[in-house]
Amino acid sequence: MEEKNIMIHKVTEQDFPLIEQLFGKNGACEGCWCMYWRVDTNKEYKEGCGTKNKNSLKKLVEKGKVRALIAMYGDEPAGWCTFGPRESFKRLKDYRTLKRETHPGLWSIVCFFTGSKFRRKGVSNALLVKAVDLCFENGATEIEGYPTKMTGKYTYTYTGITTQFERLGFKHFERDGEKRAIYVLNKNE
Repeated sequence: MEEKNIMIHKVTEQDFPLIEQLFGKNGACEGCWCMYWRVDTNKEYKEGCGTKNKNSLKKLVEKGKVRALIAMYGDEPAGWCTFGPRESFKRLKDYRTLKRETHPGLWSIVCFFTGSKFRRKGVSNALLVKAVDLCFENGATEIEGYPTKMTGKYTYTYTGITTQFERLGFKHFERDGEKRAIYVLNKNE
């Protein structure tokens, strides 16, 4: 499989069956169903893990309230990426390790998921490129992401990997007392 064989489209109100197929019975990761950044508190998230999170995401998708992409390889869903204005992800408002001044036009790319048989094949790279394009097309003046630096085998890379973001020109946004990295890309750079 090569990146050129991956087709990516915006998630529509009819796409929940594809999301369900991609995420599987575990809801992508431990029952998350891409709800971690969409709720206010960790308690709310943990109480929702599993069926409640699945139903919450399904309602949002069916109402057209999820900005996300799905990567397809033939008829099979291969990957997912979600993004949107920073304020659309409730959790970021009070997330201490990712605090920073916000402004109109600040968008976030918060989550990736790639099906196990499609990993290390360029799926998340292709999703990131398309997500950046759509953020800017829809009014973003700055995009931020929260990628993980790879050090050996690491399974929780749901926010992306630093090298992916760096390849597209994202720069590390340094903050005093930083515990978790923020990478930013400005429209004019």
